[in-house]
Parts: sequence; structure tokens; C-alpha cells
Amino acid sequence: MKQRSDKKPSETMENLRFSARLLKQTSPSAFALILLTALFTYAAQMAGVWLSARMTALISAGAAAQTVFQTAVALAVSVLALSLIRQALGRWSTCTFHQFLIAENKILSEALTGKDYALLEKPDFQQALRYYQTWIENNGGLFSFFYSGLQEMVSGIFGIAFSVAAIAPAIRGLLAFDNRSFRTSWGFGAVTLLTVAVCGGLTAWISDRYAKKNIQINDFFRDTFAQFTYWLDFPTRYKPGKDIRIYGSQNMVIQEYQTDFEDPQRQYRKNTRRTLGAELQGMGAMQGVITAVVYIFVAVRAFDGALTAEELVRFTGCVPIFIGALAQLGNLPYFFNMTLANIGYLRKICEYPTERHMGTLPVEKRNDNQYDIEFKHVSFKYPGTAAYALKDVSLKLKIGEHLAFVGHNGSGKSTFIKLLCRLYDPTEGEITLNGIDIRKYDIDEYMSLFGVVFQDFSLFSVPLSQNVTTSVEFDRKKLLDVLDKAGIGERVQQLPHREDTVLYKDFDEDGVEISGGEAQKLAIARALYRDAPFVVLDEPTAALDPISEFEIYRRFNSFTDGKTAIYISHRLSSCRFCDKIIVFQEGQIVQAGSHETLLAQGGAYSALWHAQAKYYVTVEQA
Repeated sequence: MKQRSDKKPSETMENLRFSARLLKQTSPSAFALILLTALFTYAAQMAGVWLSARMTALISAGAAAQTVFQTAVALAVSVLALSLIRQALGRWSTCTFHQFLIAENKILSEALTGKDYALLEKPDFQQALRYYQTWIENNGGLFSFFYSGLQEMVSGIFGIAFSVAAIAPAIRGLLAFDNRSFRTSWGFGAVTLLTVAVCGGLTAWISDRYAKKNIQINDFFRDTFAQFTYWLDFPTRYKPGKDIRIYGSQNMVIQEYQTDFEDPQRQYRKNTRRTLGAELQGMGAMQGVITAVVYIFVAVRAFDGALTAEELVRFTGCVPIFIGALAQLGNLPYFFNMTLANIGYLRKICEYPTERHMGTLPVEKRNDNQYDIEFKHVSFKYPGTAAYALKDVSLKLKIGEHLAFVGHNGSGKSTFIKLLCRLYDPTEGEITLNGIDIRKYDIDEYMSLFGVVFQDFSLFSVPLSQNVTTSVEFDRKKLLDVLDKAGIGERVQQLPHREDTVLYKDFDEDGVEISGGEAQKLAIARALYRDAPFVVLDEPTAALDPISEFEIYRRFNSFTDGKTAIYISHRLSSCRFCDKIIVFQEGQIVQAGSHETLLAQGGAYSALWHAQAKYYVTVEQA
């Protein structure tokens, strides 16, 4: 079992500082709120204890009824006022707690979306993300949990301080030993104090062991839990619902659920009982011993006349507060070990360094789109792989040229596009923009040169307009224009709220489920809306019907006029309208030229063409 719980002190302190910094950024008043909440919580409790003790003293002294009544009213009003303030602070604290939940999601979202794309495939980064997500699914927000831990710590300190302060006036009498017997001797007091100290120390030590073992068990079952969560959530996602029902996959899903959950869960419970049961019982026993010893000491000393009736009431009221506060502090090692260990995963996600050069040079803004990009002997391996996805590729993209990339699956076409858009950097060689290595340019400015429709594009459960413009604020006239160019403008006008219609039903029951072909047209519209000098279409018509596909072909030259365009397709007939066809094979460019030139040359393109030509002839004859 991995010993991830054995954190170095420096790492623990870094996690602690990271947590404190983000808590302060999210809610500058958080620490003041913790202090005020603890202050008024114990002020209200101690006021009640003091009220009971004072009333006991007045009644024992035979005070006048009016005096007793006035004292009772004054103290009751004080307790009520303190309680109301405490409740108000509690509501404020609850709002702050939820504020941390929202802020943490925002921090994670910003960290992930702002990271280098190539980083998302690194195994240790993925592991940190998986471990963090497992914690969230089991326990909720880390920072809200950490905030609760700080509340526990401050509350424990205040509880001990208030209870000790309340009994301080009586301590002299309590410790006035005359040594007539053991129970009136310093030895009795020393044994009591030593017992409380030892039990308190043992509670903290057991809590620390409990936390470390808990972390080890959780780490051991993280991967299993991820599989279990997948199969638990799988039937609730409506998109796989059709396949489950058509293919009768219910039994498979249930069996996978049982395999990934019930057996490991049985083992988890067994390990938990064996390794954690003793710690839980030990902590409970230590707290019980402390409570019993303190009560016995106070009772014995009161019996011997060391305490007045008022002091006895005050002591008996403060002991539960003191013991509860001590228990809060005793649980802190578990609380903070668990929290800080997992906050370390979030810190790793947020602070994970990029190995790529992000660049600082601004990209020249040109109205004539005069951007020359050239691949110079570029080779590339994906992270963690030994084989080259591209090998010694050289190609110059001429301004305004329309290129078609063809080749078998895995031949390197999409990898070329990822390098072109700087989602990855070359393993060898360089790519230049206007003669300068693209790694020297500011990466965001460089990426703004491209409007891309990836083969595995994504649409979001937000209004259609935001899906296309990728912004809350946009040019509506321009939006309608690109929707028409992509061949979906008429369909959009038929939607319930036209371009403001929400897509999908993840968050809106009135959301519209669009077809694969419609989604592809919206992705094309998104690329056109960006109005970038480079347009890349990776299998843009795979989900379109023949008529829609023909419309895209017919309009291709018009909506890419003046732009450099790259068109990737397995349908070779759709590539004939491009200026040049680039043939990829096993990560290399093996041919380049027009359709007629490549057919005359023979080779890879000719073989691909003739493999598909019989279908074109059949269609034409039909």
C-alpha cells in the first residue's frame, strides 16, 4: 500500500500556506468570522453557566426575591443577545462555507482550462486530478472542509480558554490541599492532571495514526472507486440509454457495478474494521477517561469543602465545555492530515509547471492575412510513447492556399494539425511563422490565428449562440451570417428561441437535442465566426447527409476566400476542389500535388482513390 500519508513537513506547510492564501482570497473576512463565531459561541455558553452559578449563589445566600429576579432577567437578556449574535454569525459562516465550494470549483476550472493542453496527458497530472476528484465525490469541497477544520481548532482553543477562565477564581480553593489524606493531597491533583495530559496526548497520537491509515486505505481504493462511480453514473446518463436498451446491456452494467463496488467495498469494510476500529475506540476511551477523571476530582474536592455551591455549579457546567473543546483539538491531526494531504493534489494541479515555452512575442495584426507557416523537418512523439506520430515532416503553407490532407487513420494528419495549432510542440525540428519559431510567440495570440473544427469537437449545454461565438457578448448579425454559411441558419430559425435556444437537456428541461449533422454544422459556424486567417476542417462532413455535404463543398471556397484552409477527409472525391492534396502515410508526407498529378504518379494516393472509385462510379450510374 502506498505511503502517501507520510508527507514531508515542508510539503505540509506548503499545502497549509496554499490553503490559507486561497481562503483569504476567496473571503477576506473568513478568519475574522472564525474568531467571532468561536467568541460568541462560547460567550453564550459561558453566560448560561455563569447565570446558573450566580443564581445558585444568590439563593444559597438568601438574597431578596427582587434581587434574584433582576439578576435572572439581566443575565437571561444577555444570554439571548449573545445567542442571537451567534446565530447571525452562524448563518454568515454557512454562506461563507458555500462560497468556498463555489470558489474551489472556479479555481479548478481556471487551473484546468488554463493549463497547457499537452499537460493533460501526463500520467502524474492525471493521477493528481483523479485523486482530487475522488475526494470531492466522497467528501465535498476541500477548502470548505479546511475552513471547518480551522473553525474546530479555534473553537477548541476558545472553549478551553473560556472554561479555564470561568473556573480560575475557584482554582486556589480547589488546589488548597492539606495533605490529611491522599484525596486532599497534591498527589491526587498531580495524578488527575497527569491523567488528563496523557489521555489528551494519546488522543492526538491516535487521531494522527487514524488519519494516516485512513489516507492509506483511501489511496488503495481510489482507482476502484473511480470505476464504481463510472458504472454507477452510467445508467443515469441519457446518451448511453439507447445502447443499454437496444443491446440489453442491463446485466452487464449491474455485474460491472457489483464487481467494481461490492467486492472491494466488502474488503474496504474489513480493512476499515481491522485497521481503524481500534483507533476509533481508543479515541472514545481516552475522552471517556478524561471526563470521568475530571468529574471525580471535582466531586471529591467539593465533598471536602474546597468549593462553594456556586463554584461547584460553575465547574460542572464548564467540564463538558472543556472536554468537548479538548476533543475538538484532539481530532485536529486527523482533520488536517486528511485535508492537507488531498489539498496537495489540488495544489499540484494548480501549480504544475509547464515544460513548454509559452512565448512573449505579439503576433502582428495584418488585414491581408499575410502569415507564412512552415514545418521544417518536424518529428513528434506523444507523451509516454516511443513511436513517432510524425517523422521528418517539412511543408510550407502558402497564403490563401486550400490544402486537402488524406491518408489512412493514424497516418499523422490530425497530429500535424495539433502541432500547427500549438497544442503540442515538436519533439524535433521547428515550425515558423513569418520566419520566427512559433514557440517565441505568445501562445494565446498565436492560437487566435486558427478557426478549427476538430474531429472530436465539443458543444456545450449553453445557448446555441454561445456555442458558436464562445462568448456571452457577441455580434448577432455576424452570428446569423455564419449560421447561414454553415447551412444551418434556416434550422436555427425553427428552434423555440432561435439562436438563443439552449442545447441539450443537462441543465435545461427545455433544451433541444440536435442531430450529429446539425452539431457538425454548428462547429463549422464556430470556426467561421472566429474569422481567423487559417481555417482547419478535420472530417467536417462525416455526419452530414449527401445534400448538406454538397452544400459545404459548394460554399467552401466562398467562406474561406482569402484564408489559408486545410481540409481533412477520408472521402477523396471531396478533396478535388482543393489547390493541393497532401498524402500522409505512417507519419510522413509521401506525396503532394493536384488530384490529376497524383493519379498520374501512382503510389499511395492512386491506391486510395481507386479503392473508393468503384463507389463513385456506382453512384453516378445509379
